Amino acid sequence: MVSGCTLDAKSLTVTFNASLLGADHVAVSDYNQTEKASVFWVLVDKPLPGDAGKNYVYANREPWWGDDVSVWHNLDIKAGAARNTVVADVSGVKGTITAVRYGHMSPKGSPQSGEDKTCCGQRNFATSACAPESCPISSGSAGQGNKLPAMPFHAEVVAGKCKCLAPQVCDE
Repeated sequence: MVSGCTLDAKSLTVTFNASLLGADHVAVSDYNQTEKASVFWVLVDKPLPGDAGKNYVYANREPWWGDDVSVWHNLDIKAGAARNTVVADVSGVKGTITAVRYGHMSPKGSPQSGEDKTCCGQRNFATSACAPESCPISSGSAGQGNKLPAMPFHAEVVAGKCKCLAPQVCDE
């Protein structure tokens, strides 16, 4: 679970809850950068609507502000220096980052519509299957193969800090 994030001119650092990680660390596995399979996205120069937290996955939902892939920019990520952080390079982003999300969409659209698989990038699923553990962020223990995928998150970025959408909380 994300506990916070900080944004500066060069990077966006996401911090995961150290208590929940216990002795584990956050790992970022290899992913296809060409296919934008990091599933780590930022919204630029566009504010989140006031009811943004109301529109998560639910049956028969209407299209919403988050479905438009053209306003979200995919970023490459890597494990941070601290054991509970992931860092995205934002130096090439032009404009003001207003939100961040992980695991909520694929480059072809929103997985909430049932049309795309989230962590497998732009591949043709009819000819190239999406393997288990395809999302790049997970927790892990040194020397052990046990990994748990990171929970998808969605947060507004206000004054360089994350403000998670309910029911998520990021307050560190």
